[in-house]
Amino acid sequence: MAARHGKQSVTLPDRKVLLIAYHFPPLAGSSGIQRTLRFVQHLPAFGWQPLVLSAQPRAYLRTSGDLGADVPAGTVVRRAFALDTARHLALHGRYIGAMARPDRWVSWKFDAVRQGLRMIREFRPDVIWSTYPIATAHLIGAELHRRSGIPWVADFRDPMA
Repeated sequence: MAARHGKQSVTLPDRKVLLIAYHFPPLAGSSGIQRTLRFVQHLPAFGWQPLVLSAQPRAYLRTSGDLGADVPAGTVVRRAFALDTARHLALHGRYIGAMARPDRWVSWKFDAVRQGLRMIREFRPDVIWSTYPIATAHLIGAELHRRSGIPWVADFRDPMA
C-alpha cells in the first residue's frame, strides 16, 4: 500500500505488531523509553507497523512533552487507565502488598486488556510484543495472546535476562 508523505511516496508496512510497553513517551527519566521508542521508529523500515499500547500519563511519576516529538507522526498509540499503587492507593505511605503484584502498576492490566482487544479487532496485528521491566506488560501480553491466539513475544531484559 503506498501513501504520500511529503513529496515522496512511502510504502506502508504489511505486517503489524502490537507493542505493550509501560515505558513510552511522555514518561520521563527511564532508559526503557528509548528501547521501545527506537523499535517504533525503526520497525517500519523492516516492514512492520507498530501499534503501541501504554499507560495513561497519570500513572507516570514524571512526564516530558519533549519526548512525544520523537514518536513518528501517524503512530497509533492507545493509553489504558493505570494507577501507581504506591502513589495513588497508599495510606500514609503504606499499601497492601497484594495490590502491587507483580508490580505497582498491576491496575493497568484491566483496562489494557480491554483496549488491547479493541486494537486487535481494529488493526488485526500479526504479533503481540510486551516488554519488561514492568511485569504487568507481560500479564497483558499473555492474556491478549490467550484470548486472540496471536503469537506473543515476551521481551525479557535486565535484570530478568
